[in-house]
Amino acid sequence: MKLPILLFDAECPLCVRFTQALRLVDKKEHISFISIYDDDIYTAFPDLSKEECAETIHFITEDKTIIKGGDVIEHLVKEIPSVEKFAWLLESDRSKQAVDAFYKKINEVRKIIKRKGCTGCGGTTRRKDL
Repeated sequence: MKLPILLFDAECPLCVRFTQALRLVDKKEHISFISIYDDDIYTAFPDLSKEECAETIHFITEDKTIIKGGDVIEHLVKEIPSVEKFAWLLESDRSKQAVDAFYKKINEVRKIIKRKGCTGCGGTTRRKDL
């Protein structure tokens, strides 16, 4: 598997949209995007837990370091050249706290959508049922 790798929930509309946006700015296709439902990732990286990956975003760096949660967002800002120009926004502790809070809120919404279905369209169909 080509590193670095961003693990994402392929059954979550928010996660899918997030990865689509990242693919647009990752012009050199530097990052591999792998679904948390691909069992090969857990064979290749036995330190990963399928349950934990379902709870929070994971990123595996080129040196095989595993980054989780809001730290992934901070890392991606520095990793992708077209987004790197915004890295200065993360230089202060307050900015890092804001990114972490933003990530936590988005992750809460993601869990609601997975549990109840799409709240934006008023539907109750879960992504798996589509």
